[in-house]
Amino acid sequence: MVTSRQYSFASDLWALGVIIYQMLSASLPFKGRNQDETFEKIKKGVFEMPQSIDPVAQNLISKLLEINPEQRIGALDLNDLYSHEYF
Repeated sequence: MVTSRQYSFASDLWALGVIIYQMLSASLPFKGRNQDETFEKIKKGVFEMPQSIDPVAQNLISKLLEINPEQRIGALDLNDLYSHEYF
């Protein structure tokens, strides 16, 4: 949505990744010094994963925050998301 691309179900999956990240780390995955820098990080998919997050959760978050919407876990088959070890 930051790049004005059409909204799809995959956008909801990305939002789920942001929410899980925020719940487990108490911070946002994409944060810059200003709004423009934050948007650039979002567009490039640049974020750091806190080591305090469980590796299984890290894997899920990474798959949900995939920059390519079609490659996000659950985008093509929601059962892929449901069967992830995290759940």
